Amino acid sequence: MTLTGTELEWINKRMDWYDIKYQEIYDEIADHIITAIEKERQEGDNRTIDIVFQNVTDRDFGGYLGVVNGK
Repeated sequence: MTLTGTELEWINKRMDWYDIKYQEIYDEIADHIITAIEKERQEGDNRTIDIVFQNVTDRDFGGYLGVVNGK
């Protein structure tokens, strides 16, 4: 399921929190998160983007610190 423009914009703004210095790493993490959220939506998770984003980052990266520190 494709995310809306508003959801993608929200994800991009949220990704700025991580202050990832290298564009390639940023792109890989963002792509992983977006793909995982799309999969969650396909499986019926229609909760708000902030909740699904947090669940994906917690599960796949160990949350904020996992992304920042490279779990």
